[in-house]
Amino acid sequence: MRTRLVKVAGAIALSLAVLPIAAVGATAHPAVDVTNIQQVLAADDDDLPIPAEDTDTTPPAGEAADAPDHINGKVDAAAAKPSRDEAINRGRVWLTANGGKPVPYSQSKNWKDGYRQDCSGFVSMAWKIKAPGLNTVGLKGVTTPITKAQLLKGDALLDANGTSNTRHVVLFVKWADAAKTKYVALEQRGGAGTSYRTISYPYPSTPSEYKPVRYL
Repeated sequence: MRTRLVKVAGAIALSLAVLPIAAVGATAHPAVDVTNIQQVLAADDDDLPIPAEDTDTTPPAGEAADAPDHINGKVDAAAAKPSRDEAINRGRVWLTANGGKPVPYSQSKNWKDGYRQDCSGFVSMAWKIKAPGLNTVGLKGVTTPITKAQLLKGDALLDANGTSNTRHVVLFVKWADAAKTKYVALEQRGGAGTSYRTISYPYPSTPSEYKPVRYL
């Protein structure tokens, strides 16, 4: 059943002025136009807008060096896995949770909900993994590899190789073209914070390192 994001407690007011996607970016990342965050928040889950492709190839900032790769050997057993729609909706919350602006990126801080403000903390939040969240290595340990053809909203593209300065993970929202060469992603990235953008598959920088995975 198609669901609608009704409200974000204390963070989003329906009367907010239209905020272009360009506001999601920062000087280190080109702006993305075409749509606006209010449309992203208000859209039905099956009808999310598709922004123009962001061709920025700036490497992601990575994640906190001391982020855990496990939480007592398992994820929070008390938190049931969210539905795919819920995972996307949880990710959309961070687009305006910072007083109408995206949650800023940080490898050293946790947001008000207790989750780290880096890429893996963001995906952990969307998937309802125990706060402050796993790092990318930990996410690899709780996910299942899938094929490109199997990708569904709420899945992820994961690079768990290298160091904390190079690893990255993004939440898959939907394909942006019939050829499946581009997709819409929700992610937490350096210089931009929480972003909703269209990018090339599997990722604009170091594409060979990114693998599709499933948690939900």
